[in-house]
Amino acid sequence: MASEAFAGVGTKFQRWNGATWDDVAEVNAIEGPGMTKDTLEVTSLDTDAGYNEFITGFAEGGTVTLDMNFTRETYELMKDDFESDVVQNYRIQLADYDSEPSTFTFGGLVIELPMGISADDKVTADVVIQVTSQVVLDIGSTVPAEEPETPPVGSSDYDALYAALDDGNTVALLLYDEGVTVENTDEVVAIANLMGSSAWDVVERADSTGSRPTLTPTGILFDGVDDLLAMSGTSALSQPNSIYFVYKIVSFITGRPMVSFNSGTGVDLRQYGTGGRIAFVTATSIPISIDYSTLGARAIATVVLNGASSSLKLNSGLLAEGDLGTRTINKLFLGCNFEYANKSNYEFIGLVIRNGVDNSSKRQEIWNALNDLYVHNPISGVVEDATPLVVDILFHEELDEGSLSEIDATDFAVTSRTVSSLSLSADKKTLHLTLTTAINQAWTGQVIFTQSSAGGIITAGGDPVPYMWLPITNNVID
Repeated sequence: MASEAFAGVGTKFQRWNGATWDDVAEVNAIEGPGMTKDTLEVTSLDTDAGYNEFITGFAEGGTVTLDMNFTRETYELMKDDFESDVVQNYRIQLADYDSEPSTFTFGGLVIELPMGISADDKVTADVVIQVTSQVVLDIGSTVPAEEPETPPVGSSDYDALYAALDDGNTVALLLYDEGVTVENTDEVVAIANLMGSSAWDVVERADSTGSRPTLTPTGILFDGVDDLLAMSGTSALSQPNSIYFVYKIVSFITGRPMVSFNSGTGVDLRQYGTGGRIAFVTATSIPISIDYSTLGARAIATVVLNGASSSLKLNSGLLAEGDLGTRTINKLFLGCNFEYANKSNYEFIGLVIRNGVDNSSKRQEIWNALNDLYVHNPISGVVEDATPLVVDILFHEELDEGSLSEIDATDFAVTSRTVSSLSLSADKKTLHLTLTTAINQAWTGQVIFTQSSAGGIITAGGDPVPYMWLPITNNVID
């Protein structure tokens, strides 16, 4: 059989810059990663055959050593990593397949940076990296650095969100905990668009009549009296668009916009109806509204602005569809409408604006990333035929089992059914609600978590699961 061996020429050593993989220049040779695993002797009197018996312990990624020509740019980059205590993400990309090269991805710390200088040879700068994570062998990508890539191992909390958005369709990404400029400790004067185009930055008004919202540990608070931020210019986007808005209503006045998208007509997400409900409105006569409240709890509103095929969804609730006509997104107003009027009292947490209609898979991917960062709602609820006495509430992240002892079955309301007890699945991502009456085929309903008991449900990461309204999929067959 012909050998599949290949030379090392063409191998790349790369560093993650937060958005793409950058090639590290002029690497002559790479040694490692030198993975090892501890063994623990467990020999006992009844060990068979007279041989010592071992089990495995912790694994270690070892080190990676780079033999490099000295260049100032590369040395400065590695020196910055050497002087930092933050784990960086690195990748070795082999030259084995043109379209799908093998890659070794790992987190690491630069621990040695020796230089070699002599009169009759080139100046070298070797680098030793201590691997601090699992070394992941995977199929890589040969796409250019400006194209989307898979986020690295052990990267920041935002990487799943950036990976979901980095496909060329995202126009604006604004977050309360990234890219915010404050003065006087907590007065927000600007929120930068994290997708690069400063045209979509929102800033304080040029005149002195506008007031600055307040940066808090949980969001940017608009007081509903005079707080607002807005784009300084306009930048028109043609329909269709996909929008994701993360917020918490603090106090409710119907008709108050939380975010507006047009400089001259009503195109906004606003408080609507009663008690914490919302609607997406392009004219007062044709809103799409959601008929349940999230007053006082974080929520994600997902909007597809696509003429007669427009829709609005709140968290993992039911999809509300309708005709929003043809409206252009050309500006952002936070906390008010396009006339700087009708101000609302809420916490701004995040906003994503994208070109085109995201398919259901992409919407779920973006929703999951935002949910894991900020909201922590369940992703779905289902009743299975095998267990019609149990409603399963599925989460995208693990729950803290101890927190369930702080709540009671009466904190949950299931349509026309009573919850008798709670339990958690082995993987800690499914909450089982046991009912006193089985679900039948004709049943339709929802589950509401009121969080009336002290403590509430906590994720494994320590985040509270908020007030919940969730439609239930009924798979029961009579």
